[in-house]
Amino acid sequence: MNNSYRPGIFWTWQDSQLEDEAALATALADIHSRGFGKVLVQPRGCRYSVDDEVFIAAVRAASAMSRERGMELWLHLDPRSLARTLIQATGESAEYLIVAGTGGPPEGTSPGARWLDAETALTASGAFRLRLDYPRTRPYHVHSDGAIAFRPLRLERCLAYRRNANGQVEVSSVSDITGHAHLFVNELTGYVEVFGDWQPPAADSRDDRWNVLAFVAFGSNYPDFAGDETRAYLGEVLESYATAGVALDGLWWDEPGYCTGFDRSFKADRGRLPWGASLAAIHRRLSARQPVDDAIYLLAETDDGLAGTRREDYYRTIEAAIVGAQADLHAMASERLGKGVRLGVHQTWHQNADDVINGSMDWWRGAQVLGAGFSDVGDAEQIENERQMSEVTAMISLAVSLGRRTSSQEAFCNLWGVRYGEGETVPGEILDWWVDLQATVGCNWLAHTYGPTGYFERPSVWGPGYPEHSTWSLMPAATARLSKALELAEGRLPHADVAVVYPLGAMYRFGSERGNALATDTHDLIAAMLRAGFEVDVVSPESLRTQPVDKYRTVLYLHPFGAKADDLHDLEERLQAGVTVAAAGLRALTGFGYAGPVEWEEQLGPLSGSVETGQDANQGGIVIDSVLMQLRPHLAWRIPPGSLVTRTHLADGGLLVRMCPARFGKPFEGRVEAEEFDLEIGSCRGLFCLRLDAAGEVSHFIAPEQIEWRLRLNTDPLSGDRA
Repeated sequence: MNNSYRPGIFWTWQDSQLEDEAALATALADIHSRGFGKVLVQPRGCRYSVDDEVFIAAVRAASAMSRERGMELWLHLDPRSLARTLIQATGESAEYLIVAGTGGPPEGTSPGARWLDAETALTASGAFRLRLDYPRTRPYHVHSDGAIAFRPLRLERCLAYRRNANGQVEVSSVSDITGHAHLFVNELTGYVEVFGDWQPPAADSRDDRWNVLAFVAFGSNYPDFAGDETRAYLGEVLESYATAGVALDGLWWDEPGYCTGFDRSFKADRGRLPWGASLAAIHRRLSARQPVDDAIYLLAETDDGLAGTRREDYYRTIEAAIVGAQADLHAMASERLGKGVRLGVHQTWHQNADDVINGSMDWWRGAQVLGAGFSDVGDAEQIENERQMSEVTAMISLAVSLGRRTSSQEAFCNLWGVRYGEGETVPGEILDWWVDLQATVGCNWLAHTYGPTGYFERPSVWGPGYPEHSTWSLMPAATARLSKALELAEGRLPHADVAVVYPLGAMYRFGSERGNALATDTHDLIAAMLRAGFEVDVVSPESLRTQPVDKYRTVLYLHPFGAKADDLHDLEERLQAGVTVAAAGLRALTGFGYAGPVEWEEQLGPLSGSVETGQDANQGGIVIDSVLMQLRPHLAWRIPPGSLVTRTHLADGGLLVRMCPARFGKPFEGRVEAEEFDLEIGSCRGLFCLRLDAAGEVSHFIAPEQIEWRLRLNTDPLSGDRA
């Protein structure tokens, strides 16, 4: 079998693995015997960084052994895997504005309300005092030191302003009072304090609406992805591998970005804004503005309506740093290690709008520099959690959609769980459903993980790695079934004629704290559409605009709150070409760079009536049943309830039909009614694949035991029953 059809598995190394070549050989033989064709090597709690000669020698040995077995080896040559030596060599490291402390909300804050730890009221006397208890470290398994460390550097800016009755900052009142502020750093207990005195202009009445916002810059031991010297050092490391004769098939970064977030449900991640000179240079190039002048827009709504576009400019700046760093690494690797070296892995962090501030929200833009489509989703064993099961389905589908944007046309999902198998309430056979689900949608698997899952003295929260996990014995049958299904598809991805336009504009507009609800209902809708039989391609507004107007039968634009004029023009052209265009979610926003409801209605007519208006951005706004009912007349086929079904058109004119239960442990039965065929199927408990050649003959199939099915062809040259 072509190795490209075999799944991959993460392979974590600690000192004991890489210091013992025999142990590496034994592990690799074990992995290969379970049907895996790719290993993705990553140091995890390892005292050797990836630029250490001991580590390089171990990679050389493992790579040679992999090639002897016809396997691929991808290396986690990520700046974070050599952070200490990289920063010492270059003097470059990431900076952050920390704007949220480690404590709870201020006294009197209502439940669910937003607050800013970096904001305080200006007293009647003009005094202000703000204390921020900052996180000294953030545990991080990808970092060579085991954690990100923060240290106060300077007071970047201190602003005073009024808020209006709606809570918006009155931009005309914003005053730079940095010269009136003092910074105190308490290293003993870990807090910073900004204090001082300032009097508002005499013409302004004292109405208790004045506030002060302090931006304190922190240094870190985190690499600066945007730094020129950082990228040059990675080139030197690649040269070391080439000189040592290491043959690599791929390089990968795990969740690339600045490891931050602004959602308070992720307490350890909240409230850090990536900062520093390298990012400032990119921001000036892209927006012709200083990032510090836009800082207030990142944290507050303003009365000039510019907060949305200024946030998007900032998030695009971080994105440009991350994608640019990956593109540079791939170019250097191709030059030093050969043109065949590919780049991965998934851009997704929390699979929601937290990704905007990490610098990876535009997954489609990121896919342009990767060797395949990648996504990540955990907690896949939570079968009673309907929300998480929808997330699993949507993220596998996302990987396939991203794969369509790459030259390889491959897709991989890092699908994983923790509490399943022996001794748990969820049986190990859930692994079979994971495989069947990915095989049906056309996605390959990156299993998690072979080797240790903990790091240094930190206990593991990811459960035991393989081979200790009880499901290791199930792997050979599962991986063989997945590989065979992908082989039958000949490397082709399933047919898709419904474009679901992901609401990137709204995500940038809101940031993660309010945008996460939009991501959640978007993913729930994607899963519901797949289960209803829609053949979905998840696209960004920008990637949609690059496609021919007649590529899709139907386009569904989600949350046009963030739509731009270019998006409306593109949709208008598709309407004129006979494409069905619909919308759902938050209505368009008027002005300030966004397409308002008037523009939407003028260009797209009655579409505005199909937009369900959420009462609150935190509630998302998509009514799934309403959307499915609206689009149901445009379904290209019918599938049995409780199933997922795809079809793939093959090079020889044949057709591959793949299906499986949409949920673990819930078999389905019924009819697939398509233009080309009718397929009646009995109780189906697992993966069912049926390959038809150009003449309509069944050439191959994969089926669970004891299943009955009947096929009737509806197209010439052959018609009749195939039982």
